Amino acid sequence: MDNLLRLRGAGLFATLLLLLSVATSCTGKQANASSRFSFKSTSGQMQDTTQFIGKPLVVNFWADWCPPCKAELPDLNASYEAHKSDFNMIAVSMESSQDPDGYWQQQGYTIPMYHDVDGASKFAIQYIPTTLFIDAQGNVVDTASGAISKEDFEQRLAKLLQ
Repeated sequence: MDNLLRLRGAGLFATLLLLLSVATSCTGKQANASSRFSFKSTSGQMQDTTQFIGKPLVVNFWADWCPPCKAELPDLNASYEAHKSDFNMIAVSMESSQDPDGYWQQQGYTIPMYHDVDGASKFAIQYIPTTLFIDAQGNVVDTASGAISKEDFEQRLAKLLQ
């Protein structure tokens, strides 16, 4: 009887280890899926973040009616211009009260700009601007809620690019 209980205990322990290893590997795969969201190009074409897998990605959620968003964009654009060969960056326009495409062109920003489809809801974004830092495998590794200074952005970008 004791041998039977030991055998069952060992079998239960092995089963738990197997389940734990499966859960751990699934969690890693979910990280990639969790950073996937959709957006529209300025011409209305649907796209998603999977096109950026293989190179780090920075996503800035902004709105044309948001003063902190407008204040940080010149510095973000300058950092993008200085390092754009090392990473991808997109700006995702959320609810608009005006003409975000016109504003973007008028300012001369070179960060590719898109319109949100499901990113804000997927990431439960409550404040804008919000900036996501996503590694080359598609894992969100850092988030900045609220306006981000050029220095803070550069530090976070350096960590992302390590």
